[in-house]
Amino acid sequence: MSTVFTLYYLARHPDKQARLQEELDQVLGDGSQPLTSHQMARLTYLKACVKETLRMQPIASVVARQPEKDITLQGYNVKAGTYVYVSVKEAGMLEEYFPRATEFLPERWLRDNPDRLQNQFATIPFSFGTRMCVGRRLAEQEIYVLLARLFLKYNLEYKHEEWDPLFRIIYKPDKPQNFTMTER
Repeated sequence: MSTVFTLYYLARHPDKQARLQEELDQVLGDGSQPLTSHQMARLTYLKACVKETLRMQPIASVVARQPEKDITLQGYNVKAGTYVYVSVKEAGMLEEYFPRATEFLPERWLRDNPDRLQNQFATIPFSFGTRMCVGRRLAEQEIYVLLARLFLKYNLEYKHEEWDPLFRIIYKPDKPQNFTMTER
């Protein structure tokens, strides 16, 4: 679903799509060669688009943990073994960490941006540390390759009603994914 939501946000924001395509043209040329790890490392805007999508529309709604020892979180004493839940969706929409939180702004993730996100842990869609999703790297690579190949050759449009994602164990679109794809 992360790929579908990224397609949706890029289709609804042609200026962001154009910037991504500029990066793809510069890094991949005509796209006739296999993607290399060196090229993937240079696709910073592509990765920023995926991060921004995961901030705005994470697939999972919460991350749950049980501390092994008593801890204090923001002044609250939490006993060992008590479940602690972090709402990934809510955390990603906090204005204190993400000014203009309802806007799709991949630039907030770029290192050279003066308004860059200050707290990289303000949203953790794959969790973090030893309990991080084991499939994270594979999932990200699949998304990057698909998006790179698609947007290198095609423009995508979505001219229908805005989505209001539904939560059914994971988040999914509430409307058909009716995109219009045209060759560049």
